[in-house]
Amino acid sequence: MCLPLATCCFCISLDVGSKIISILNLVFSTLTVVVYGSAALLPHVAESRRVVYAAVAAAAMLHLLAGAALAYGTCRKKPSYLLPWAIVACVSGAALTGLAVLGAALLVTGVRNTEVSTMVSVYFVQGVMLYYLSSVVSSRRQEIIREDSTESAERLMRRYHGAYKFAV
Repeated sequence: MCLPLATCCFCISLDVGSKIISILNLVFSTLTVVVYGSAALLPHVAESRRVVYAAVAAAAMLHLLAGAALAYGTCRKKPSYLLPWAIVACVSGAALTGLAVLGAALLVTGVRNTEVSTMVSVYFVQGVMLYYLSSVVSSRRQEIIREDSTESAERLMRRYHGAYKFAV
């Protein structure tokens, strides 16, 4: 699904990187919900724009909920709470990259619109960033799972060797 990584941004541990990602996700998702949600409620906005603003606000709300699970999972070292955000980020990144390719195709066919050309680059960069960030979170999830299995194995070995000593 994602690239296996050892560090975040080549210098930060996956644990710290995941915590930073969760905080930034919560902040930006909250701002997006507030800005686009309030824009969708303005009376002088065209109906087609309202639908788009409401869809963006709903997607940001989904990111906000998944980000809350991500924050909880990274702080409590619960790998199952990291998975929803990684999935939402991967799907969103793929959708944004697909929209960027569609916009680039429109530009190639001759549609000259400054809004489309700006959004193509923004969507592409955002899609690639989401893919990288989901790779960081997914790698941290795998790291937590490995740590848990190592601790469980050590606990079993102590229990086994401890019981053996007392039985002799």
